[in-house]
Amino acid sequence: MSKKMKRQISEYSKVRAEFLEENPNCQFKGCNKKADSIHHIKGRGIYLLKKETFMAVCHHHHVIIEHNPEWSYEHGYSLSRLNKQ
Repeated sequence: MSKKMKRQISEYSKVRAEFLEENPNCQFKGCNKKADSIHHIKGRGIYLLKKETFMAVCHHHHVIIEHNPEWSYEHGYSLSRLNKQ
């Protein structure tokens, strides 16, 4: 693993922990379970450290979002990477 990637992972771990502390409950509509995952609504890549593209979710709902991409886009749980807003 490159030094750059190690730095990014280290920084992401800190940002992730902060976000989950600030957002302890699953943000999936109708769920109030403890959030234990971060869903990157625009994917990772250049958005890896951008909290505005994070969504705190429980494992169950993260699986639903990730395994149903079309449904996730339709319901706003995932957004196009091409839209820079």
